[in-house]
Amino acid sequence: MSSFSTTERLAAKLKKPKEVYSYSITDGKVTMDQSQLKYYYLPEETILKAPIDLTKGIENWTQPNEHDTHLDTLLESLSKYERETGSKIDAEIITWRGILTKIMTHPYDQYNEPIVLNITYFDGHYFIEEDWQSKQQGKKAPDEQMKKHIYSGYKFESVALLNEPWFKSSREDIESRFDDIPNGDQFVSVVRTQIGDNKILIGGEVDCVFDPCAKGTSRYGELKTSREVHNAKDGEILERKMNRAWAQSFLLGVKHIIYGYRTGDHKLAAVDYFKTEDLPMYAGASSTWSGTDEINFLNAALTKLKDLPKEDNKLWRLVFDSANKKVDITELDGESFLLKEFVDWRKSM
Repeated sequence: MSSFSTTERLAAKLKKPKEVYSYSITDGKVTMDQSQLKYYYLPEETILKAPIDLTKGIENWTQPNEHDTHLDTLLESLSKYERETGSKIDAEIITWRGILTKIMTHPYDQYNEPIVLNITYFDGHYFIEEDWQSKQQGKKAPDEQMKKHIYSGYKFESVALLNEPWFKSSREDIESRFDDIPNGDQFVSVVRTQIGDNKILIGGEVDCVFDPCAKGTSRYGELKTSREVHNAKDGEILERKMNRAWAQSFLLGVKHIIYGYRTGDHKLAAVDYFKTEDLPMYAGASSTWSGTDEINFLNAALTKLKDLPKEDNKLWRLVFDSANKKVDITELDGESFLLKEFVDWRKSM
């Protein structure tokens, strides 16, 4: 077993994320289109007109069952993209945006959220997934209050988004969204980015188009919910949430973050708009987190990761140990977690 310290930092030059392609997931099926792309439309007068109940429809909602999907839809879409272009993607590391977000924000995570990752090397790339079994350990079924918190986040997306730009939407479509029950369909953007010397391909769910006039990932928006801020504790909770929101938006190149503030009984009280690049300023005075420090930590961690042997189908596990400020690396026995369709495609190239 080897390890490296989470106190290590490596100053990073950055390249702007560039969208390579996108895809939709509908009822679990991947299609190389924008059928699940949504558009933001929630005028202020709509919020002021009458309280929007973010628990409406919860009695008919079933929380999506989590299961171990590895990198399956990302690799399925990548194999489709490469078949169309006839060339292999230029990247050293391939993973989900959410995984890099967890690594990036780890130095400032006061909740000591466990991070256990599996890594394999194949055909010129390191692939990173979150270890499913470790992620499920200690998880409890949400109580009624937590279920309302979870649902209100999904519901905010339903009431704030349309299937088409508002000027193409019918009155029925605009008004009926308040009765919609959220489902698990997704729109995913796949971008190529570079942090330091690390060339990365990441996939991440995109909530909506916020600025239809912008191009690429700059047009996208990320939707978040949080309780109203009434005291210093509420403010600190929001600052920490903003850290995660900033990191995941920064990594994908999303320029806009929209916060919906809910009351104690889960009514939508107000909406606030932020530019992703401005969020680190909100943590500046209290030093709750530092965007620059997190980028440098991510760069150091990914650079260490690339020291692993470049031998096809070998498996490793990375365990982030908050208490001892280190990351332990062990070699694993077992089969690759890569999608067979993708592996077969690469072998045929």
